[in-house]
Amino acid sequence: MDYTFNAPLFVRPTANKKTLRWCVTLPQAWAEQISKYTAEFPRRGRWAIKVTAMLGYMQRDTSIFPDKNAGTYILFIKKEIRKEFSLNEWDTLCITIRIV
Repeated sequence: MDYTFNAPLFVRPTANKKTLRWCVTLPQAWAEQISKYTAEFPRRGRWAIKVTAMLGYMQRDTSIFPDKNAGTYILFIKKEIRKEFSLNEWDTLCITIRIV
């Protein structure tokens, strides 16, 4: 199942507030659908769901994580990808994720 969406890139502190994570949130309308679709899938730590994420010409195997505060899932954007595309905070990204 593929999902394509546009979302702003933002920075959020980690729980210990010593480092920052760059991420995007998936549309809330998809959260329940993804949860139902993946209910029987094996999960990685912290209820992560394995996905393949595609941004531009790059494709990476990664995970999305539930975000209870936002009521959806978040996808972290690694530094190498931010550098490759010269991304800045609040840039709008067009991302496709495939649940694997």
